[in-house]
Amino acid sequence: FTLLEGWAFHYRLLEDGRRQITRVLLPGDFIGFQAELGGPAENAAQALTDCRFCVFPHEAAKAMISEQPELAIRLIWIVARDEARVEELLTSIGRRSARERVALFLLELYYRMRLRDTQPLGSEIPLPLTQEHIGDALGLTSVHVNRTLRELREAGLLIVSKRTLQILDPDGLVIEAG
Repeated sequence: FTLLEGWAFHYRLLEDGRRQITRVLLPGDFIGFQAELGGPAENAAQALTDCRFCVFPHEAAKAMISEQPELAIRLIWIVARDEARVEELLTSIGRRSARERVALFLLELYYRMRLRDTQPLGSEIPLPLTQEHIGDALGLTSVHVNRTLRELREAGLLIVSKRTLQILDPDGLVIEAG
């Protein structure tokens, strides 16, 4: 699938019900690559907003790739980019402080949305994620996310309110993100 409109996320549930969000999905993102085609899905996806998708049946996708090698190269690039994001997330969870994690996570979402939109830098972007979602993506409790967002707001770096994100000081937030 390609997500055409809306926000969603990939996640994995542990046996005890805990959730790890592994990717936030934005318009243009490809969904559904998995290690074993035809095997059981290892992750699930959930919509955060109303979404619209373009479906690529396996056989049609194989035919398109055979007929259009440039499409195969593009798909390899998409998979490599997603792998790099997951590696960055793993590094964040394993080695960055909560403040660095939240700063980097919000910067990445902000710039990914900016690439899809023509609004000037400093404009708000929608942020349909809750503090619980952010915590589930970064290995933090929602209380810790709340405290960290407050610290970043008080430092004059960003504003998160009414399901929107505005980055006031991109350079300062980059420094916070390490």
